[in-house]
Formats: sequence, structure tokens, C-alpha cells
Amino acid sequence: GIGISAMTAGAAVESVEAFTERARDWVSANLPRRGDDSLSEHQLQRMLFDAGFAGIAMPAVYGGAGLTLRHQQAFYDEAAVGYRVPTLFSVSIAILGITLLDTGDDVLKKRHLPRILRGEERWIQLLSEPSGGSDMAAALTRLERDGDHWVLNGAKMWSTGALQADWGMCLA
Repeated sequence: GIGISAMTAGAAVESVEAFTERARDWVSANLPRRGDDSLSEHQLQRMLFDAGFAGIAMPAVYGGAGLTLRHQQAFYDEAAVGYRVPTLFSVSIAILGITLLDTGDDVLKKRHLPRILRGEERWIQLLSEPSGGSDMAAALTRLERDGDHWVLNGAKMWSTGALQADWGMCLA
């Protein structure tokens, strides 16, 4: 059964202990062992999403499981014991997805976050500049409001994964 540890907006939240047991069972039954490349990164990400293990701490309204960071850590602790998890989407989810969650409007969150969590969209960060490399504190690229429009001035020189990316988030 599902252990209950808290109530969120009237809904029961699965305890970390019960979640860990469920995650352990799912991981051992579904994830390939490290070194087993029989499934693509996209297939693995979709499997995680379909089972409710992608975006564990993201709100359910945006495709996540609506649980806590403790739940998320419990899942990855179980998967770390010799199993293969997708890494291709780690920047998309853990850096840019979270940034979108924190700063994006509801329309963008509902459009992109579920797609990111399913592995249907890959995002990159446009960070490195000719004069400062990847040092955000030294970034010269500026985004400024000009009436009803935004004007982006500056230069980005490269981004890891740019050829495979669907979207880029420009850090300015």
C-alpha cells in the first residue's frame, strides 16, 4: 500500500519510504543495467515519464509527479546501484526546466515542461561568450526592453549539444 506522510491541497502525498520501495521495485524490473545500451536515451526518458519517475519534484500540472526533492533523491539513490538512467536530458530538466518552472509564464510551462520530461524536447543553454567563456558573471550579452519588444545584444559562441537541441535558453 501507499504510505501517507503529508497532505498537499487536500491530496495525500506518498511517503518517502513507500515511494522508495515502489521505485526500487520499478527500477529493478525496468531499467537496464549500466553498460546495456539496448534502449536509447529517448526510450529511457519516456519510460521514466510513463512510470511517473520523470520530474518527480515538479508539479503534476506541468507533467511532473508533484512530490518532493526527498522523493527525487530516493529514486536516484535506487537507480545509482548499477542501473542506467538517461543523461541526455539532464541539462534540459535539471537546469533549464527548473529555470522555466521558476521564471516562465504558465503558457510556456504547460507547453514545454511535459515535452522536456517525456524526452520530446531537448534544451541547451546559450551561455559561452567570446570574451568571458562560460563565466556568467562576465557575460556581456544584454536583454533590454524597447517599448513592446525585447532587444538582445551580444554574442554567444558555442553550446554543448546545439546540433541536437530543439530549443535554447539564452542567458543574458
